[in-house]
Amino acid sequence: MITAWVVSSRCRLRRNRRYRITQANAFTAPGSQVVIPGLAGRWLVESWEFDSAGIELGLRRLLGAGLAATGAADAGRANLPPDLMAQPTQLAAYELPWDGTGASTTVSLFAAASGGTGWTGAALFAVRPDDSLVALGASGRNRATIGTMLAPLAAASPLTFDSLNIPQVELVAPDLALSSVSVSQLAAGANRALIGNEMIQFARATSLGASRWRLSGLLRGRAGTESAIAGHGTGERFILLDDAPVALDPVLVGDSAYARIAAVGLADTAPVIVPIASPGASQRPLSPVHGAVDQQGDGSLILRWTRRARGAWLWLDAVEVPLVEQAESYLVSLGPLAAPVAQWIVTEPRLVIDATTAAALRGQALGAVFAVIQRGDSAVSHALALGPLT
Repeated sequence: MITAWVVSSRCRLRRNRRYRITQANAFTAPGSQVVIPGLAGRWLVESWEFDSAGIELGLRRLLGAGLAATGAADAGRANLPPDLMAQPTQLAAYELPWDGTGASTTVSLFAAASGGTGWTGAALFAVRPDDSLVALGASGRNRATIGTMLAPLAAASPLTFDSLNIPQVELVAPDLALSSVSVSQLAAGANRALIGNEMIQFARATSLGASRWRLSGLLRGRAGTESAIAGHGTGERFILLDDAPVALDPVLVGDSAYARIAAVGLADTAPVIVPIASPGASQRPLSPVHGAVDQQGDGSLILRWTRRARGAWLWLDAVEVPLVEQAESYLVSLGPLAAPVAQWIVTEPRLVIDATTAAALRGQALGAVFAVIQRGDSAVSHALALGPLT
């Protein structure tokens, strides 16, 4: 048996050591392999040196099966990607009203690309009217939360909570999810989504199993999309407006009214091509609100309304909303918009029609409806009905 003591033990996994023993023998000669009590592995005696205190051995740790058996080191675990089958691309594209940041000429175009578990992203392209393709970059692997409506969404007032309609949506994958938010989070803009061309917010999302979700506590016609509240149908596209959709370069896309967006992913046998929903929404002025037709005692009429502005989503007390457009201008009409009985262009949110003109109009179109449109730099708003001519 070898009698030995450690000269230095600062690192138990050190490859080279010096040990001193009390007596020499054939088993400790240079070239021998020894086992040191209290230390793992086998050691090769490379040298020995005699002195007055004994014999000092120069040792080197032997690597191999002997060391591996001690479990002194762990090779770790390979973090391999999941072996999932590639999934086809689901795609939606849309334009949003200007949000008030940056220049008022900003065009907000987005592509929401997604797919089932295993979808790894897609290359995005703009399809011009002549069918030429312009590369827009990659979607990335972050899946957008999109789906389809399982039933029509009925119209409701944009001024109050919609507690009557409880729509159901089916997402494109069962591992995508929606979440509920508080009233304060809702007021801060949480849970915005597009259903068709209408922007909504929802307070509560309830899982119905698989890919289906029930939405409740709705705010309707957000961001000036009141004109799209009515006319929803089954199968309309649902898009959660979070950080997953990809912003597109409007210069590369071109005119959103005519361009389309295409995506090509690993499992797509052909490009997935979709039109851009709500084209022109970024530059379209918001329609006026609070319209009224006041008949005066002398037979004259005063038409009134309140102006809104793109990007001005907060109503501040005693502060006029910014104009945004280069000039304030409105088109007031009487009768059908496509074939009006009369039209006026005014530069303030009111129109006075004198008694003589009003009497003549009553003879031509009694009961016809007055409407007003705000004229912007690049587009006009949707019409606001002010009231009938009586």
